Amino acid sequence: GAGFPSHVKLKPPSSNPVDMLLLNGAECEPYITADHRQMVEHGREIVDGARIICRILGVNKCRIGIEANKPDALKIMSEAAEAVSNKHISIEVCALKTKYPQGSEKQLIQVLTDRKVPSMALPSSVGVVVHNVSTARAIYQAVIFNKPLYEKVVTVSGKGIERPANLLVKVGTKLSDIVEYLGGTKDSLARVIMGGPMMGFAVSNLNIPITKTTSAVLFLTEEEIDTKPHSQCIRCGWCLDACPMGLEPKEIGLYVEANRSEDTSQFGLFDCFECGSCAYVCPAKRPLVQFIRLAKMKAKR
Repeated sequence: GAGFPSHVKLKPPSSNPVDMLLLNGAECEPYITADHRQMVEHGREIVDGARIICRILGVNKCRIGIEANKPDALKIMSEAAEAVSNKHISIEVCALKTKYPQGSEKQLIQVLTDRKVPSMALPSSVGVVVHNVSTARAIYQAVIFNKPLYEKVVTVSGKGIERPANLLVKVGTKLSDIVEYLGGTKDSLARVIMGGPMMGFAVSNLNIPITKTTSAVLFLTEEEIDTKPHSQCIRCGWCLDACPMGLEPKEIGLYVEANRSEDTSQFGLFDCFECGSCAYVCPAKRPLVQFIRLAKMKAKR
């Protein structure tokens, strides 16, 4: 996921008792299918990982959220969950509406438990701990096989790569080695993205390593990206409607342009998890996520 240390999540503060584990299998960003493949091919390991996490947390209830557009994963994970559920532990697989950003932590908690995490608070404040399905599998392998996390499944996709694939890649592998293995890039390649198309970062070269938090590498052509220059805010309010956190992205952007980043916290700056919904719907094509990231950097100083 976002790289929050798993060992910290497994030791929630005693002031916030936890009664439920949630596993995130939504994987709602376009292109990315790494978690989907793991749920289809290693469903039992993920469920056993959930059992281990429940034992560590001292809870007996787990819910696994998977979007409805993954019927094969829903079937396999449901069968694996039913096989281990008993009077001591309940593991339930829930089909979620296919909607971005369904896989965001706070949105997942609300849809699976009807609990709302307060602003600037952690999931443990409402009695839950959230882990990714791939983290559950990694914990299973760590406990059962004493295996550290030195490799992970990464989606390599886009029309700019010769052979899209989900690969089991060693952490530290350079993008150039992955490209060579998959037959190289196409002449129409326009941009390389580390991560998904909504929340990922563009990179300028292929001498960059895979890290523990890399979920995907996208090789996009001109037809897959929007290179039109942005214009001034027309105050249409679309970004306010699109924001899943109910923030005001347009105001943050305007304040950053006015060199007033330190005054943007009033608009919920640090509640933004940079999903990109605001920038996606903006008719003026304003780089709102980049404005928000810049505001966070300056506000922290």
